[in-house]
Amino acid sequence: METPDANSAARTRYLVLGLLVLTIAVFWRVSGHDFIRYDDPDYVTANVHVNRGLTTEGLAWAFGNLHGSATYWHPLTWVSHMIDCQLFGLRPGPHHLVNLGFHLINVVLLFLVLRRMTGDFWPSAITAALWAVHPFQVDTVAWVTERKNLLSTLFWLLAMAGYARYAERPTLGRYALVFLAMAVGLMTKPILVTLPCALLLLDFWPLRRWRPAFPGNAAAEASVEVPRFAPRSVTQLLVEKLPLLALSIASSVITVVAHEKLGSLVSGELVSFSDRLQGAAVSYARYLGKTVLPVKLAVFYPNPGQWPLPEVLLSVALLVGLTGLAVWACRRAPSLAIGWFWFLGVMVPTIGIVAAGSQSIADRFMYLPLLGLLIAVVWGGRACLNHFHISHRVVGGVAGGLIFVLAAMSSVQVRHWQNTSTLFTHAMKVTQNNYIAYAVVGTTLHESGRTDAALPYVEKALELKPDHFECRHVLANIYVAQKRTEEAFAQFARVVETNPRYADGFNSWAAALAAAGRFPEALTKVDEALRIHPDHLSAHLLRPLVLQRMGRMEDAAVDARKLLQLQPTNTTALVNLGNGFMKVQRPSDALPIFQYILRFEPDSVEAMNRVAWIYATHQDAAIRQGAEALRLATRACELTGRQHPLSLNTLAAAYAETGQFEAAVATATQALQLATKAGLNDQATVIQKLLDAYKSNTPHRE
Repeated sequence: METPDANSAARTRYLVLGLLVLTIAVFWRVSGHDFIRYDDPDYVTANVHVNRGLTTEGLAWAFGNLHGSATYWHPLTWVSHMIDCQLFGLRPGPHHLVNLGFHLINVVLLFLVLRRMTGDFWPSAITAALWAVHPFQVDTVAWVTERKNLLSTLFWLLAMAGYARYAERPTLGRYALVFLAMAVGLMTKPILVTLPCALLLLDFWPLRRWRPAFPGNAAAEASVEVPRFAPRSVTQLLVEKLPLLALSIASSVITVVAHEKLGSLVSGELVSFSDRLQGAAVSYARYLGKTVLPVKLAVFYPNPGQWPLPEVLLSVALLVGLTGLAVWACRRAPSLAIGWFWFLGVMVPTIGIVAAGSQSIADRFMYLPLLGLLIAVVWGGRACLNHFHISHRVVGGVAGGLIFVLAAMSSVQVRHWQNTSTLFTHAMKVTQNNYIAYAVVGTTLHESGRTDAALPYVEKALELKPDHFECRHVLANIYVAQKRTEEAFAQFARVVETNPRYADGFNSWAAALAAAGRFPEALTKVDEALRIHPDHLSAHLLRPLVLQRMGRMEDAAVDARKLLQLQPTNTTALVNLGNGFMKVQRPSDALPIFQYILRFEPDSVEAMNRVAWIYATHQDAAIRQGAEALRLATRACELTGRQHPLSLNTLAAAYAETGQFEAAVATATQALQLATKAGLNDQATVIQKLLDAYKSNTPHRE
């Protein structure tokens, strides 16, 4: 027969397994999802500091750059993404699975922390299950960019676990662990600035270190299993939070400065403080509504700027009423007040009082604040149900049914995150005047080559938001694709006038100017893009091409070497760059570019041909590598079924370099026949000259 402790441990293990299975059942589909072309490029796919994996330069950038790339300072989040890229490259599935892994850890940790603090097994389990599968959590789990949300919550929960140990037996060592967890967590996301206040709430309930707040009947909510925590005076509780508060202040200053440098703080001249307060009240009410009925969820909710006065008044009345109810019920059900004030307080950094960004609300912002509402519902509800003597079986059945419904709703919501198109098409359906959704769908269509189909979406976005410079940038690129060159230039001018620090706008303008043959102007624009954003990958790809077309080959070679140091993965652009050097007889400059391409695309026939050709024909014997040329050229011919005259021509040159002239003649003859049959007269003429050389046992040299 098992002891009670053994039974409890077994029950905990089974419960943890159940939480894991439940969460995986809801979110497993993310393993087949793509990256999202909204923030994911800034964080991973187009971020050269991140997508090349763990490097010394990348770590220096992550810790030393105050605002990183398009966001605030969170170096450990960057490191997490770097590790993913180091291990998995840019395959989206593993990145998504890592997100799911962190969510699983958070779910289990939440249950264990609540169980330790409250002593209540089933309320802790129900809360963790509801928190795991609520549709609000889909954004955070299914969006690679939201790794910061998962990591910050992990360290928040670790700080809570450490604080429970500290409250049991206060020592400097135990407090240091709480301090360390918060400090590390702030390096993943500054949401932990509210942690000291949240810990004060926990002192009130469930830790009950602030004992005077629990006279008489407040004990009705406490479990007999609750650990005993040493009581403290209000002054002592406040003083012990001061070191944590110092961390909060430092992080807040860093975050505000970073947002100012990025230009993402909304100026008071644009949105008054009064409007922000009104918007915050409405946002709180909307979060409450979507917690109860999580439907019509979207990746982006437009901010109208000003809300109708009746909606503001109703929202304020709701908040005041619920706050009054929580305070009134505090003596009998303190968890109601704690959960409610947890929700209000943890939401403060993202509720819009300090306006950053253009969204009104965001589902991902509820990842941690949702816990407060669930605590209020589960523990507060239990107190109410106990008062009315409702059967535990009935309560368990209702809880199980609610978990099942929320899990089913989340499973549906996860499907919308399959790719950029499905996500933002859904956002257009469930929201009104969503200019971001129209803009992203239009951009996706344009980048897939469906330019004409993209235009109505982009025009609709600009109709809704005329000053949306990113959308106007897409419109300019569409005009370029439609050969409406002068109209495109006019739109580019408006883009950079609206936002003079928009590097993408300058770079795209430069590309359009280069396509029109206006190379000096193009160079000026691309230089401006690099001045604004020194690590702009597309600008680094474009600049050497422009220099090539201007005849400045030495400068182009210097830029090409800088480009390779950034390790971009845009192999198409690199092929163009390498081919540019080949056309002007600079194979030594082209060689490292094509070698680099083969690192990312080992079966790139064009790169194989180029490298093999250089190894077989270069005039410098120190560069020639006949055996390697033969290996690469043979592989290229295998991949093309020996039906590609250029690949066969390269193979013939490799045979000649290794002294196999009979094979060189036979292969060149086959290449000549294929080129002639295909009508490639210029290529056939070149092959014929090489064939004549091979017949006289002479290898080709360039």
